Order: sequence, then structure tokens, then C-alpha cells
Amino acid sequence: MINLEVSTAGIEELLYSPGNKQPNFRLALMFAAMSANMSLERNCKLARYLSQYVDKPLPQNREELYEGLHVASRARIFGSHLDALYSIDSAFQAGLLTPYEVLPSGYEAQCAWRAGLVAIIFGMAEKTISFCALILSPMTCELVAIDRWHMKRLGLPIQSLRTNRYLAVERQIKVERDNLGYSHCPLGLYSAWQWGIVRDGDNAYQGDVTSHKALSCRWY
Repeated sequence: MINLEVSTAGIEELLYSPGNKQPNFRLALMFAAMSANMSLERNCKLARYLSQYVDKPLPQNREELYEGLHVASRARIFGSHLDALYSIDSAFQAGLLTPYEVLPSGYEAQCAWRAGLVAIIFGMAEKTISFCALILSPMTCELVAIDRWHMKRLGLPIQSLRTNRYLAVERQIKVERDNLGYSHCPLGLYSAWQWGIVRDGDNAYQGDVTSHKALSCRWY
């Protein structure tokens, strides 16, 4: 069983920074965008490939980017992945991401931050933006990237969640955290811990925690 200490160590790998670099928000968004319908291992490979675009636009030819992503990961790349990446790129070039580069403090402020980005970026919704927040600031993130593992753990139907339902499930996890005496633990970290427990129960980690280091938006 994965405990909080092990989960914390895993999440702290998102702070990995060769050369003590600052977090890059654009990379955090791109890495999170590729997490949809993607294993952690392949998501990490995709992140390393995308890190080359930290300070330059994506290729104008979508097929070129598709081929690069596929060769780097051998993953199935969907059109929705490319839509999200190019929407991020467009928003970045237009300066629309600048007000969101720093994750604010507190749950309500982070919810507003997330809602703003969902409105800007085509192809990203609450789940992937929440994962972006965790990548960007793992030890202060108060958002939950709700996926089928969370829904399974809570005994809820595995289905897509509209915004109001997403917020209700997220707040259910927040109440659970507080009731169990972990209110001092950032919600992003707490939810990652619980996610790891249910994954571990299905032998997802095979006795070890998969490294998150390659998803660091400080590694570029």
C-alpha cells in the first residue's frame, strides 16, 4: 500500500530542476494536455519531447508534430491532443497565458484560475488543467485531476463530468481529506496519494511508484 510519505516523494519529483530553472507554465500545460487517455510512462516520454519547444513555437505542420510525438513515445496520439497543443501555442503567442503563469493560493482562487484557462484553451477541461496545476506547483496545488481511478475509489459512475458535477466530486474529496485529519495536506497531494492507493490495488505500480520526474516543467 502506498503511504503519504511515498506519494509525497513521488510528487516532489515534479520539482526536479537541472540548473535550478524556474517552472515553465507553457510546458506544464502541454505536458498536462498530453495526459488525456495516456499512460504515465508515455506521458513522460511525450513531455521530454515537448520540452524542446520551451521557447519556440510548435511546427506549423501538424503532421510533423504528430510524427515526432509518436516516434518519441510509440503512443496513440489523438487529434484532440494536437488541438490542445496548438491552442496552448496560439494562446501563448497572443499573450493570453501571461496572467495565469503563477498558481494562486487557496482552493477558491485556484478554481477561478482553472475556469479561466478552460475558457481559453480548446481541448482542455477541468481534469487536465488541474493536472497542469499539480505539475506547475505540486506542493501548493489544491485542485484534483479527477479521472476514472478517483471515480472508482469513491464508488461513483465512471463518466465525463460537467463543471458543476466536477466541482461537487472535487469538494467531496476535500471534505474526505479534512475529515480524515489531513487538512494540512495540499488537496493535490492528498488526491495523488489516494489515486496511487487505488492504482496500487490494481497492481498498476508493480511494487514501485512510477517516476514523475520527466513531467517536471523545470526540466528544459
